Amino acid sequence: MRTAANWYASAVNTITEDQVLTGWEAAVPEAVAHVERILERLPARERAFVGAMAALPKPERTLTCIAREMGLAKHTDAGPTSQRLDAVRRIITRGKPYTFRPPGRRGVRRRAGLDVDDEVDILGRAC
Repeated sequence: MRTAANWYASAVNTITEDQVLTGWEAAVPEAVAHVERILERLPARERAFVGAMAALPKPERTLTCIAREMGLAKHTDAGPTSQRLDAVRRIITRGKPYTFRPPGRRGVRRRAGLDVDDEVDILGRAC
């Protein structure tokens, strides 16, 4: 029978930060594959929006610049797409500038020495 102690591979009921980081590193390939599957399944317009946003430097990630990068005539043409990516998919946060929602919990990022609002990659490293 599996218990908390052997699940954590330790004789104690808590795990260390090193154990968490080691576990996360082992899970990275599956996490990356999961993110890739999510992005692959996005409708073409949403995928184009995410790609255009990623191509821009952080300060230039406004709806107008993203729409221009997508080749749209008006920034309002990208509005519904940005709303869906924010409110429904929760991939981005609309603001000035637009940002990608970072993975992980705020407390974990804070303890790792990252600003809560920093963008991080799949490993939790600042980008």
